[in-house]
Amino acid sequence: MKKMRMKKVHMFILSISLLALEHSVQAQQREITETLAALKGEINFRFPIVDSLHPFTFNGSIGYQKDFGLSKQDVSEIKKHNKKRSGIKLDSSFIHGSRLISSQAFYKAYQNGDSLSLSFIEKNKPFYTLSIPIFFNDGKKAVLDIDLIGRGGYTYLLVKKQGKWIIEKEYVRWIV
Repeated sequence: MKKMRMKKVHMFILSISLLALEHSVQAQQREITETLAALKGEINFRFPIVDSLHPFTFNGSIGYQKDFGLSKQDVSEIKKHNKKRSGIKLDSSFIHGSRLISSQAFYKAYQNGDSLSLSFIEKNKPFYTLSIPIFFNDGKKAVLDIDLIGRGGYTYLLVKKQGKWIIEKEYVRWIV
């Protein structure tokens, strides 16, 4: 009887934990979608978009402190939160009818680097890849990358003001 009651308590705790985790994942997805919404004016939706967000690339050549005016603490927080997360699918409300490119096909072609793979990339250019936003400063700031393959790559610093994400600064990382 005591074992049965303990088992029920464990199941209850597990259920509560799973619900909290699901709520946390949904909140994170909503925050990512809201952050990306601030960048809709920066994206030409005539070009295809890779369907999953890739990990943010912490680029040492960008002067995060100088170019973005971030503190050493901000930079260290970005590095800390920049876990190699991937596979987060784009929310369909963000896409606006853009053609999607399978992330599996793109990353496979990118990693292989053979002539068949490179022709896949060439055939689809220009297209966008978007990084997962890295939130810092108590969730009031975020950085993320947008690359238009075949054209240029940009890092954005966004700030949350009055509940909305806005672009504070843009850094051009590369241009073809």
